Amino acid sequence: MKNTGIVFVYGTLKVGGAFSYYFDAFRLKSEDACIKGKLYDLGGFPALILPGNDIIFGEIHKYSNFDKVIKWMDEIEGYSEWLKSGNLYERKTVKATTDNGKIVNAIVYTLSDENLIKLAKKGHFSEVESGKWD
Repeated sequence: MKNTGIVFVYGTLKVGGAFSYYFDAFRLKSEDACIKGKLYDLGGFPALILPGNDIIFGEIHKYSNFDKVIKWMDEIEGYSEWLKSGNLYERKTVKATTDNGKIVNAIVYTLSDENLIKLAKKGHFSEVESGKWD
């Protein structure tokens, strides 16, 4: 992997979020941005579903020491690139649009289809119609 990388965050990894402090020392840049998708509130954290047509508001973060950062994020998000199933979230690449209109490729974590189905059947989430999770 590269030494620097860009991630679109929309919940607990945003600046000031519950897990952002793990990455403060490695964050080179943070900028407001948006993507298209569908956002749900799972209680203490959000879940993004792709594809979707809603505008989802978040931030793009550029990190140094990206190999280390992405491994930590994978652990927080319950993702392993070696598992074929059983991940809580999947890691995908999306095009994010910054507030100044620049389009950048960014990694994003989305709820896995397998987990969406399980949670939907149990009624454990609500849609975030504003597209912004706080």
